[in-house]
Amino acid sequence: MGNISLRDPDTVTAADRGREFWRGVLLAGGFTAVPRWTLDPVPGIAEHEAKICNEVVTALRRLADELAVPLSSVLLTAHAKVLGALSGEREVSTGYSFEGRSPLLCRFTTEPHSWRAMLLKA
Repeated sequence: MGNISLRDPDTVTAADRGREFWRGVLLAGGFTAVPRWTLDPVPGIAEHEAKICNEVVTALRRLADELAVPLSSVLLTAHAKVLGALSGEREVSTGYSFEGRSPLLCRFTTEPHSWRAMLLKA
């Protein structure tokens, strides 16, 4: 059942628009599943951590500085682009955790843009 607003449409505030946006995001839900290339797949989720060599970290920081975006945005956008490539989907969803909080749903359109163009658009 949808919400009915008795407000004059001209008085809708930025907070109202923000609430409506996040309501839509949360109701859409879902996540992009990574294909399981194994002989015996099992359902569920997993976490994997890997160390990134200093040369790659330096290059990523340089790119973030060059584009005036946070390093976390560079990493999240690259992650979304990889999810799109692995899943074959143009619309991908993933979670982003920060400072010990619950993950925030992030949805991306990976259209046939370079990931640099996608980063600038995000």
